[in-house]
Amino acid sequence: METEIIRLFDNEDYEYPLIEIKKGHYADFCDTLKEYQKQEDYNLDEFISLLSKKKWFIQEIYYDRRIFF
Repeated sequence: METEIIRLFDNEDYEYPLIEIKKGHYADFCDTLKEYQKQEDYNLDEFISLLSKKKWFIQEIYYDRRIFF
Protein backbone atom coordinates (compact mmCIF):
# COMPACT_ATOMS: atom_id res chain seq x y z
CA MET A 1 0.00 0.00 0.00
CA GLU A 2 1.35 3.40 -0.97
CA THR A 3 0.99 6.21 1.54
CA GLU A 4 1.48 9.94 1.86
CA ILE A 5 2.89 11.79 4.87
CA ILE A 6 1.46 15.18 5.83
CA ARG A 7 3.23 17.61 8.11
CA LEU A 8 0.96 20.06 9.91
CA PHE A 9 2.28 23.49 10.92
CA ASP A 10 1.01 26.80 12.26
CA ASN A 11 2.26 30.31 12.93
CA GLU A 12 3.32 29.41 16.48
CA ASP A 13 5.81 26.62 15.64
CA TYR A 14 3.80 24.01 17.54
CA GLU A 15 5.23 20.49 17.11
CA TYR A 16 2.37 18.66 15.41
CA PRO A 17 2.62 14.97 14.59
CA LEU A 18 3.05 13.78 11.04
CA ILE A 19 -0.10 12.28 9.55
CA GLU A 20 0.08 9.20 7.33
CA ILE A 21 -2.80 8.57 4.94
CA LYS A 22 -3.43 6.24 2.02
CA LYS A 23 -2.09 7.64 -1.24
CA GLY A 24 -4.71 9.43 -3.31
CA HIS A 25 -6.68 10.81 -0.36
CA TYR A 26 -4.95 14.15 0.11
CA ALA A 27 -8.03 16.03 -1.13
CA ASP A 28 -10.18 14.09 1.36
CA PHE A 29 -7.77 15.09 4.13
CA CYS A 30 -7.92 18.76 3.08
CA ASP A 31 -11.72 18.68 2.91
CA THR A 32 -11.90 17.12 6.38
CA LEU A 33 -9.51 19.73 7.79
CA LYS A 34 -11.41 22.60 6.16
CA GLU A 35 -14.71 21.36 7.61
CA TYR A 36 -13.15 20.85 11.05
CA GLN A 37 -11.66 24.36 11.07
CA LYS A 38 -15.15 25.87 10.73
CA GLN A 39 -15.69 25.07 14.41
CA GLU A 40 -15.15 27.99 16.73
CA ASP A 41 -12.88 26.04 19.06
CA TYR A 42 -10.86 23.08 17.81
CA ASN A 43 -7.84 21.09 18.96
CA LEU A 44 -5.49 18.41 17.74
CA ASP A 45 -6.91 15.53 19.81
CA GLU A 46 -10.39 16.08 18.43
CA PHE A 47 -9.07 16.33 14.89
CA ILE A 48 -7.06 13.10 15.22
CA SER A 49 -10.14 11.40 16.66
CA LEU A 50 -12.13 12.53 13.63
CA LEU A 51 -9.40 11.35 11.25
CA SER A 52 -9.20 7.95 12.92
CA LYS A 53 -12.73 7.23 11.71
CA LYS A 54 -11.76 7.77 8.06
CA LYS A 55 -10.92 4.68 5.97
CA TRP A 56 -7.93 6.46 4.40
CA PHE A 57 -6.27 7.47 7.70
CA ILE A 58 -3.36 5.25 8.75
CA GLN A 59 -1.62 6.82 11.76
CA GLU A 60 -0.23 9.87 13.48
CA ILE A 61 3.53 9.84 13.86
CA TYR A 62 5.35 11.50 16.74
CA TYR A 63 9.11 11.60 16.68
CA ASP A 64 11.37 11.48 19.71
CA ARG A 65 14.38 13.34 18.42
CA ARG A 66 15.29 16.00 15.90
CA ILE A 67 18.83 16.38 14.63
CA PHE A 68 20.23 19.22 12.54
CA PHE A 69 21.52 17.77 9.27
